[in-house]
Amino acid sequence: MSGGSAWRSKAGAGNGSSARNSATKLVQTASDCGTLHPSAPLSLEGSLRRLQTDYLDVYVWHISPKPGEAETVAKFLVAAKQKGQVRAVGISTANMADVEFLHSLGCLDVVQFPRSLISPPDPIVDFLARHEVGGVVRGAFAGGRLTGKYFHQPPQFSSEDIRSNFKDGAKELAAEYARHVKFEEFLTPQRGMIQLALRWLLDEPTTDVIIPGGKSLKDYRQAIRATKLPPLTPVEKANIVTGFTFLVQFMS
Repeated sequence: MSGGSAWRSKAGAGNGSSARNSATKLVQTASDCGTLHPSAPLSLEGSLRRLQTDYLDVYVWHISPKPGEAETVAKFLVAAKQKGQVRAVGISTANMADVEFLHSLGCLDVVQFPRSLISPPDPIVDFLARHEVGGVVRGAFAGGRLTGKYFHQPPQFSSEDIRSNFKDGAKELAAEYARHVKFEEFLTPQRGMIQLALRWLLDEPTTDVIIPGGKSLKDYRQAIRATKLPPLTPVEKANIVTGFTFLVQFMS
């Protein structure tokens, strides 16, 4: 589990209200990884101490909750919310079963999940909308495919980067990344690839927060520009969907 130090507000979390606005959607969270029962109380106290705060905005599972164990943790976290130590709890996962399980325990305010401009339809998105659960998006640039950096030059990943283990080799990796150059036709002088990828997510009603994963202040300044742009028009969205469909067919 982890304690995140950035969240919109207690009132705005997952309620579909006007709190869902671009200025508050784009943030970076700080996390402290801990363990589940019986160490959850120690993990929470440790997070509060390390972050030098009286409360955490969001406290998130980072592993699948185990039946027989998660029930105890859920009760503890509900009590922690009542004490004001935690504002929202949830899970980081792409597993729909984990989402439904925590929701059944009354312990799901937030889901952190991978999503991007090229993501296929995801039942988690429908779940968030149906149950008014907060959505924290990670993986907005699809492993670098949607940054625009590798449209015209091959990626160079360090040996420590997980992407360096691409199973088909460097040549195939470069070609796979370069195919996304299709999205260049949707860019404007005011909206580069970074802004397009983020604006698409910001326009989704289930997006409350985006973790852009930048490595420098420059990266975050580029990301913040997306919040200043108007929403994509219906025509732009339709054209992008058509472009994505073409890309999928080309790659298959």
